[in-house]
This record gives sequence, structure tokens and C-alpha cells, in this order.
Amino acid sequence: MRPPVQSAGKLSIAGLFFLRILGCHADDPASSVSSTRPTTLQSTAEPGADLTIAVAEVRADPGIDPAAIGVALRDADAALRWCVEPDRSTGIIALRLSLERDGAVRDLRLLDATTYGSDEARGCFMRILGAMRFSSSLAAQANVDVTLEIRSRPRPLSLPGGRDSTPRK
Repeated sequence: MRPPVQSAGKLSIAGLFFLRILGCHADDPASSVSSTRPTTLQSTAEPGADLTIAVAEVRADPGIDPAAIGVALRDADAALRWCVEPDRSTGIIALRLSLERDGAVRDLRLLDATTYGSDEARGCFMRILGAMRFSSSLAAQANVDVTLEIRSRPRPLSLPGGRDSTPRK
């Protein structure tokens, strides 16, 4: 059994150490720390869940595979859904992408056929597509015209009693 004096001495040293750490800048207003717990917003559905973004058309200069461009655009679906406006509006985003030889987007612009969304929504689509890199082995720069169609996703039919008619796996 240890003598009580020795244990009390260790406790007082530990206590002084912690008081020193906690109170070392107590008189300095710049050192005050405030902590707020981050708030996370819970969404019941992913963005644009009731809409679909379809690659309606891809026209490309010779040397570019339109099917490969379409696949890359379909792969970007999750990112593009963040651009869909919550009001369930539908329409078309028509763009011309100018590609560098390595597949990077050099320039892009909206075409007159564009009917979808606000300037903010269209800008969102342009930022995402502008950051993409498409597989390419071009000898020179090339242009690709892309038409994306934002349309309502069909809702499942409801059976009597409130059950949906979607088959179960």
C-alpha cells in the first residue's frame, strides 16, 4: 500500500498539468474556442430522384466515338443529378464541347436548342461537363454536340390498398 502523501503528490502534479493546459490562455480573448456540432441535412431521396437525365443525342467529328461519349455521360449521372432543379421542370440541355487531343474539354457552350432550367442549373451542367475528360486518341481538336434530356421518371402504378405494382425480386 502506498503512503497517502505520495498519491496526493501525483494527483496534485497531474491536476496542475491539466489546469495549465486548460487555462494557459484564459486571459487571451483571441484564444477562446467555440465549437458547434456540424449539422447534416438528411434527405429522403437523392437529388433528382423523380427525374431522369437521358443522353438523347451525341454527334461528333470524325475520329470520336459517339457511343463512348454517351457512356461517359451516363456514368456522370449521379453528379449531373445535383444540377436538377427541385421543381420537377423538364427540358433539354444542348451543348457543344470542344475537345483537346487528350480528351480534355477545351471549351463548351450552350446551343440554342437548350430549354431546361435556370441560368444556375445550366451553369451547373456546364461546370460538370467542362471538368470531364473523355477517352480520345485524336490527331487534332474536335467538336462534340451533346443533347441531354431531363424528363419525369414514370411513377409506379398504385394497386388498391396503397401497394405499388413494382415487381419484387
